[in-house]
Amino acid sequence: MKSRRTSCRAQLACRWRASGISLLEIIVVIAIVGIISAISFPNIQDWLAKRRLQSEYLTLTAKLEYLRLKARTLPGTATLTCTNNRVTTVVRLANNTVVESDPPAGGPTSLLQYPTPPTQVLVSPCANDTITFNRDGAASGTREFSLVYAGDNLAAPRYGAYRLTLSGSTGFIRKYRLSPGASQWLEAE
Repeated sequence: MKSRRTSCRAQLACRWRASGISLLEIIVVIAIVGIISAISFPNIQDWLAKRRLQSEYLTLTAKLEYLRLKARTLPGTATLTCTNNRVTTVVRLANNTVVESDPPAGGPTSLLQYPTPPTQVLVSPCANDTITFNRDGAASGTREFSLVYAGDNLAAPRYGAYRLTLSGSTGFIRKYRLSPGASQWLEAE
């Protein structure tokens, strides 16, 4: 009798394993995955927008600091030109020889690192402005740049905003950040 129960138990286990997954279980799993995706997708899009904005801020800051350093170490000038939200840089020796140019001739001129979709981070003011750093690291004038995601309002940005203030006499760059929902600019690291 014991052997009969054992074989019966084995048959139930075999039937259960062979039964597979029902259509109802598949539909429930698909519904759960759909709900989780619908909830997380807007959060992922916001996160990407904030990271693109932060990336542009860090890129512009690095370009300005790099040009200032190059102008101090080489006998010449370093220039950043900003035209229609596009940034180009040129480093020249005192005899007007171009040492380096970014982007290279014929290369992309957008500050944006993501080629598609089109530029989504706005640098303002960025209209036919040129900043030149000379040998002592001073800039050709005091400038202020604001970086905000396209379509955002600088007064109340959805993704936050950044501001760079470049001192003309010293070439020192002050960095500020406006968090989403905040009303006050805080000094950034």
